[in-house]
Amino acid sequence: MNVNARFPGSTHDAYIWRHSAVSQVMEAMYRRDARNVFYLLGDSGYPTRPWLLTPIPNPQAGGEERFNDRICSIRSLIERCNGVLKNRFRCLLRHRVLHYTPTVAARIVNACVVLHNMCIAYAVPELRYDQFIDHPDYGIFAAEVRGQPGGINPDLIAARRLQQNIIQNHL
Repeated sequence: MNVNARFPGSTHDAYIWRHSAVSQVMEAMYRRDARNVFYLLGDSGYPTRPWLLTPIPNPQAGGEERFNDRICSIRSLIERCNGVLKNRFRCLLRHRVLHYTPTVAARIVNACVVLHNMCIAYAVPELRYDQFIDHPDYGIFAAEVRGQPGGINPDLIAARRLQQNIIQNHL
């Protein structure tokens, strides 16, 4: 539904997210009405926010572990999509190199996504993709609070409260 191929592969996910239109739209929706029920799920490479839920670092046994397990299992869907794209368009594989400028390479990635969506629309079958899936790193992510008065990050605090609410009331 959305692709951002403007940055090289060495760019951190959080940087790309911070500069994406989707990030700005999600934050604006939250700021307009904090009771919004729209959430994105991210892995530990993204900052935890009330509109972007990520795994809990150092989860306690029980609800927090179940919360992390559920987020990670749902996040695996995007990894499957990435695997399908890489299998369908072999130029996107990690060990392949696009011998073009970054601008042209980004256009190739965008074209592959558009073609992939057309394949879905016209029921073009998927090929075997499982050996090409990049498994995400669900490591520990330490949220930074630099630049906040008193070192407090209100969005992280709000997101942690939301995580605990989901754990206590739904898991």
